[in-house]
Amino acid sequence: MGKIIGIVVALLVVAGAVYYFTSAVGRERMGSAWRQWAYWTPENIAKHPDLYLNFCEEDAKKSMEKLAAHEIAVRQNIARAKKEKIDAEASVAKSEKALGELRDVYNAPGFEWPAVWEGRRYDEAAFKRQAKLFDDDSRRNRKVADFYTGHLRKAEPDLDRIQDARAEYQTTLADIRARRTMLKGSQMSDSLREQLNDLKINLQGLSLGIPGADDPVVAPADYDPGTGGLDDAAFLDLMKRP
Repeated sequence: MGKIIGIVVALLVVAGAVYYFTSAVGRERMGSAWRQWAYWTPENIAKHPDLYLNFCEEDAKKSMEKLAAHEIAVRQNIARAKKEKIDAEASVAKSEKALGELRDVYNAPGFEWPAVWEGRRYDEAAFKRQAKLFDDDSRRNRKVADFYTGHLRKAEPDLDRIQDARAEYQTTLADIRARRTMLKGSQMSDSLREQLNDLKINLQGLSLGIPGADDPVVAPADYDPGTGGLDDAAFLDLMKRP
């Protein structure tokens, strides 16, 4: 009787194994272990090559989704950076134009206080405050424009890297399909075992190059023009600039 029970238990174990490794529901119920790279040792790859290829395909597709999301974020940041750069440069040009007009007023032959600019009269203190405001705005926006110029210099080549990575994943997915076809028509060989192990190396290497979520690019507000006015030396220097 004990032998019969033992045989029945053994048959149930075998049936359970067949269920796990041949049915879609069974594979899902294996839990998360087979969905982790650490599970896929060369031994487990050789034991369950179909599950392994399923895992590789799932991993590659998820990575491609991350890559697509990264591309969208990169393109959005590039568009934002271009707009912010153009706006900052326009602000610089506007402030420098106004400063140039103030210089023309101050450096005109026979200049006396109060100064007159755009129909308004300025005493010396008010004129200096106005000049400082324009100079501060120009300096601040130059830094903003420089920041976004640097970002664009780094971000635009990233789009080429994304295209390269996408092509690599497409090639890897084709390799997975080819290995699955090979498994249907032949026994596990040393050559096929090596090719399956190489898939793990390739996919892990590719995944290292996929960044996480991309935050919107915003120029740091690190230029503090200060709240004080211009002293005589600084004002004269500003009025002498070309």
